[in-house]
Amino acid sequence: MTVSSLLVPVLNTINFTDRFINLSKDYNAFEDRLVDDDFDIVQNIIQSFGYKFKFKKTENFFKLVETVNPYKIQFNVVIQRGNIEFIWGIEKNAERLKMGGSICGAIGFLTEQNFTSKPIYRNYEDLREILKEAFSIYEDFKMELYKQEKTV
Repeated sequence: MTVSSLLVPVLNTINFTDRFINLSKDYNAFEDRLVDDDFDIVQNIIQSFGYKFKFKKTENFFKLVETVNPYKIQFNVVIQRGNIEFIWGIEKNAERLKMGGSICGAIGFLTEQNFTSKPIYRNYEDLREILKEAFSIYEDFKMELYKQEKTV
């Protein structure tokens, strides 16, 4: 999968690749992962960060859609059995920009390597820390995207 040429400099500026790779390395306790997620606890943790995620029950993920004019950004969080995956979708003026299909796809494109590692959490404190860093990366992405748009 490819990543839009509009997004590559934004991702590079915020050290996107290194930050997500480090997140996956820091949280990779596959053998000790939390296999019985309590939906209410997970939802409360996500909501504690102040975002307006909606849970898509039929597809089993949390979805956030925000606008940073002229961009519309969708941030999906898939949480299942101790595994967490982040998927971003970006549109500019209603035209979808390629983002590699997922965070892993984008990292694979940017590093020219097959990257499939995702963070794995052992407990809810791990989940909270993973989300804290993922949301920090997301906020940096939005800010840099906005800055880039203002300089064009």
